[in-house]
Amino acid sequence: MPAGAVAVILLLNGLQIGLPQPAFVAQGRAWVPARSVLVAADCRVEYLAERNCLVVSGHGPTATIRLDSGQVSLGEQSRTLDDPPRQLNGTLYLPAGFFKLIGMGMQWDAESKSLRLQTRRRFPVSVTVRQLKDDPFQYLGRCVRVLGEYAGPPPAGQSDWRLRDRYELMPCVFGETGAAAAAPRLPLGLPCGYRVEVVAIVRMSKAATLYLDLLQIQQPAGLAGLSCVVSTARAGYRPGEPVLIEVELSNHTEHGIELPPTAKVYLSLADSDNRQLWQQALAVPEAVAAGATRFLRYRWAPDRQVATGRYLLELHSNTELWAYQWCFRIEEQASGEGAEE
Repeated sequence: MPAGAVAVILLLNGLQIGLPQPAFVAQGRAWVPARSVLVAADCRVEYLAERNCLVVSGHGPTATIRLDSGQVSLGEQSRTLDDPPRQLNGTLYLPAGFFKLIGMGMQWDAESKSLRLQTRRRFPVSVTVRQLKDDPFQYLGRCVRVLGEYAGPPPAGQSDWRLRDRYELMPCVFGETGAAAAAPRLPLGLPCGYRVEVVAIVRMSKAATLYLDLLQIQQPAGLAGLSCVVSTARAGYRPGEPVLIEVELSNHTEHGIELPPTAKVYLSLADSDNRQLWQQALAVPEAVAAGATRFLRYRWAPDRQVATGRYLLELHSNTELWAYQWCFRIEEQASGEGAEE
């Protein structure tokens, strides 16, 4: 860094990114390592040696920067940076003002000495909660669309509520992004399993917990709006005792939902080693009226030789119908209410 310069924290879409050299402030102007930040912002960067120019595309019009003069061509417009780019220790630096020219948001926080850059929001990517959990760094800072179910408030109030798909849970919060403050809140007293589709920014807390910063909530249409909850009457059963299983289909929308005649739905039950012990085809109704709930009940009678331990119930379908997985136990002293995992 130049003499008298002060290193700053650089955040892109709320996340600190790795840089070959630090961003810094010198004589009241912020400077940013060009290529590493532009690439992290999903821009395409090309150096034209014969013209000594840098070509940047991906956010608005393509920008061509003359590295000797700082002149920037944006489509048919031309601007000149307050200071031309500079090379320091083999790294090309651009004044932070350039990022505003290509349509990115920029904010300087003097108290924390941090420079915040924000890319334009693009069309949300449709993902599942499991995909977010499996590869979080691919989606951090991105706008996503997630179909899931209301899973109730968190145990210790770390977030507003939790969203789940058939395998995983994800905390959700309101109001961290400007547009999120105007997002509709969920009605009070919602049952677990209520289907919603959310648009959100994927973020990570200081405790390294992934969560969704909500921008929009809506009720999904069609079969995706039919909530399905699989449960057992109790959390634990004694060896050989019949297990009572219930499938609850609820239509919380204002329109009837029809299941296609080709729909095939069945339950499977597996032990902790993923060995399937039982399978049952479901006699699903042809339609569920608006605001109606239908119950399907089944019974599994295990042999007394079935080992004690944890068992997993799952619903499988060739349609959009799905249910969060359900766990129960077989144990010598069995009691208690049903439990989800």
